[in-house]
Amino acid sequence: MSPLLAFYRHQAPDHRGRWLAEIWRQNTGWLAQQHDVMPWLFPLPESSQQHPMAPHLDEDSRQTFAREPALQLTLQHTLYFTLAGMGIEPLAGEWRGVGTATADWLHDQHPHQRRLTRIVRCLFACGALGDAITLQAFLLQQGHHRVNPKTLEYWRQAGNGLPPC
Repeated sequence: MSPLLAFYRHQAPDHRGRWLAEIWRQNTGWLAQQHDVMPWLFPLPESSQQHPMAPHLDEDSRQTFAREPALQLTLQHTLYFTLAGMGIEPLAGEWRGVGTATADWLHDQHPHQRRLTRIVRCLFACGALGDAITLQAFLLQQGHHRVNPKTLEYWRQAGNGLPPC
């Protein structure tokens, strides 16, 4: 079993010994400071250049995420936990910004913009299309005329080039 699937199934920790359930119990400030955990929480098909110890989402893992409801629920829980720290929460099948944290990621070149790109790409890659599409639409709507046009294009293209699950 891949280290990524073992991590998401709560059978193994990440490369620093952090278990997923332990990460979920952390406060949002902690998560914002942990730059090496995002590739574990939201893996992509390509390896991380900044964090080579993190696993990438190979084709077998992509297919497994897409077909296993338990992994989809775990991914969704991770998504809700992570976005709550950025001031974004689900509401009736859509997303909404709450509190001052939302305004933070709308500032040009805010580091959360790269994290949000990773999250949307991961959701598409793992077959979590409902969350991917609604989050992508929310980011594009909120970011319109507020964030760098290049960032908007990354968000717009987040699901392109990925083979179907």
